[in-house]
Amino acid sequence: KQLFDGFSLSGIFTATSGRAFNANVGGDINNDGNPRNDRSPFVGRNTLRSPNFYQVDMRFSKFIKPSETTKIQFIAEAFNLFNRTNIATINTNQFLINTAVPGQIRLQPNPAFLSPVTSSGNARGANRQFQLALQFEF
Repeated sequence: KQLFDGFSLSGIFTATSGRAFNANVGGDINNDGNPRNDRSPFVGRNTLRSPNFYQVDMRFSKFIKPSETTKIQFIAEAFNLFNRTNIATINTNQFLINTAVPGQIRLQPNPAFLSPVTSSGNARGANRQFQLALQFEF
């Protein structure tokens, strides 16, 4: 009984649809001092969606009671178990501002529009991670 008793298996499955976002212009074309709120011309508000997010986290544990007053727990955890690529951030600038001609503002298409944004070399959310622990209670 001691060998097969005290096992526990649990998990978390997270699934979200993509979030709505605006297609923006990479600059301040309306001169309001905020270059982050200028939407692309003729594109409605929140008309585009980011990629979906799916992740499975698992935890396995085993309790052992060596004596009446002590307990040992072995824990193994896995985060993003199936190592699914979840895009954390995408480039929402549909156009870039070209000011090569003085007095004129021209919009040019952004070739990086809707591509993953890399920060610290990682454009995906968290990669698969494993963690082991040993807990001793007395």
